[in-house]
Amino acid sequence: APWWRCVATTVLQTILNVVDFQMNIQEAVDAPRIHHQWMPDVTNLEPRALSPDTRKILEGMGYRFEDAEPINHVDAIIVGAPSLGGKPVGRSRYYGANDPRPGTGSAQGY
Repeated sequence: APWWRCVATTVLQTILNVVDFQMNIQEAVDAPRIHHQWMPDVTNLEPRALSPDTRKILEGMGYRFEDAEPINHVDAIIVGAPSLGGKPVGRSRYYGANDPRPGTGSAQGY
């Protein structure tokens, strides 16, 4: 899928990783992503997004998957601590995460 169609999916998965899975901001950005946009009826998967066993079970249920190049990119900043409910590191207030996917740029600030 073109990158612009995956933006909402990328942002949502990053937020869910922080809020629901208690990942720190860098772990949330690094995590493998999936994307499905209704048509065509196929789910795009980054490497390691699903375990081979899970993929096989879902394919047996009729789901279709395609391996995908990196799905979009995100640079994120969280304020207060590196994770929700975490403790600040030193006097830092802002914590940034740069997407490790190839060609995605860098988060910079001062």
